[in-house]
Amino acid sequence: MGVLIDTDAGATDWEHTYNWPPEIGEAPAYHAYSSTELVSSVSQTINGIHVLTYEPQDDGTLGAVMDLTGKAIGDVTALLNPVVEDLLDPLLSPTLALLLDDTLGMDLGKVEVGTNLTCGSGDARLVN
Repeated sequence: MGVLIDTDAGATDWEHTYNWPPEIGEAPAYHAYSSTELVSSVSQTINGIHVLTYEPQDDGTLGAVMDLTGKAIGDVTALLNPVVEDLLDPLLSPTLALLLDDTLGMDLGKVEVGTNLTCGSGDARLVN
């Protein structure tokens, strides 16, 4: 039995263009990024959790029990997903966003990207 969690919690897309980066040898220009909004949707996060069961290799009792348990968990999850989406998601998503982002100030994937660029001899070089 295994658990697969497929979620986009904390995911973010960003792009930035350095219009006039400083020359090589000067202090680099930095731009900071971070992912706020750790939980965008409780229902999306919960829907991304899957219990995986594998057929037993032999006809043992333990394998059959594990297979039956995995299927029962899958059935219960399928029954609870609409309840979570309709009732709990509108209440929990804004509450968790307020708690994690605003109250605790949590962020994820905090990075800082710097650049220097020099043009000479008709070609451009990007150096880290």
